[in-house]
Amino acid sequence: MTVNVMLDLETLSTSTDAAVIAIGAVAFDENAVHTDESFYVAIDLNDAIYHGHVSGDTLKWWMWQSSEAKKASFEGTTPVVNALVQFNNFIEMTKLVT
Repeated sequence: MTVNVMLDLETLSTSTDAAVIAIGAVAFDENAVHTDESFYVAIDLNDAIYHGHVSGDTLKWWMWQSSEAKKASFEGTTPVVNALVQFNNFIEMTKLVT
C-alpha cells in the first residue's frame, strides 16, 4: 500500500525562502476514504523570522485572517530545527504504519 503525505506550510512570505510559522501534514492512502495520521506544529515566531523571508503583503494578508487561524499559527514555541525533526519523525512513522 502506498501512503501519501499532504503538506501545508503557513508562511510569512510567498518567496521560496519564506519564514515558515507552522507545518501541517496528513498521511493518507489514496484508496481509503479517511486519513490515517496527522501532524501539526507551530514554530516560534522569532526563530521563523530569523531563518526566513518576511513580506509586508503577506503580513497584511494575515491581518485579515480569523483570530483562530492567527492564534494557531502565531503562538508557536517550537524552534525551526525541532519542528523539522518532529516532521521527519512523522514521515518515518507513516512508513511504519503501512
